[in-house]
Amino acid sequence: MKNIALLLLAMILITSCDSEEESPERIEIVVPNEPDPVASNFDFSDWKVTLPVDVNSDGSPDEYAPSQLDNGGYRTLSALDGYMYDDPVGEGIIFYTQFDPNGATTANSSYPRTELRELINPSNSRDNWSLQDGGVLKVRMQALDVSDNTGTGSLNKDRFIMAQIHGIITPSDVARLNLSSDSAPPLLKMQWRDGDLYAYKKTLENESMSGDAIINKDDAVWG
Repeated sequence: MKNIALLLLAMILITSCDSEEESPERIEIVVPNEPDPVASNFDFSDWKVTLPVDVNSDGSPDEYAPSQLDNGGYRTLSALDGYMYDDPVGEGIIFYTQFDPNGATTANSSYPRTELRELINPSNSRDNWSLQDGGVLKVRMQALDVSDNTGTGSLNKDRFIMAQIHGIITPSDVARLNLSSDSAPPLLKMQWRDGDLYAYKKTLENESMSGDAIINKDDAVWG
């Protein structure tokens, strides 16, 4: 299984109005025996942030590199005002986003996001973990406030993605197979919905599959 890389995404606030309902797995919430993280100690040397706006009008959500966030740089970056800032009553960092039909979204999604993404190579966001190498996403998060959803039926849920580990097809395979995008299945996503946390996990239907056969988002391949 070597043709899909992994994006490790944390502190994600992705507003979602997706009508698709999947069967969540029951997960155990473990309270770590560790002190609360302090914002002044956060190391952003391997993290970038994506905002739900396109202020520079380049057709993509605005992003800010690790060098701009690290060593407290996020505190003086005016573009992050209201989206990423120190908790005034705690010791963490608050991330905020809102659903805007006219807001900026990434190429393979219609949902706006304020997203903190880990990078294996801070100078090249196209480098990612392999399935063989794997990766660990360790975060501590809290939903402070969620606006009411005015949808009906299956859309009448207040929801957003808090964290996910997402697959991505390498640029060389996109070109070789003449694919329209590099989008691959989200292998794990943590969704906050109406006060509950749901874990959605994708696994291969046939674990013997590998190579080009797994570059497919079809449910017959990834269930």
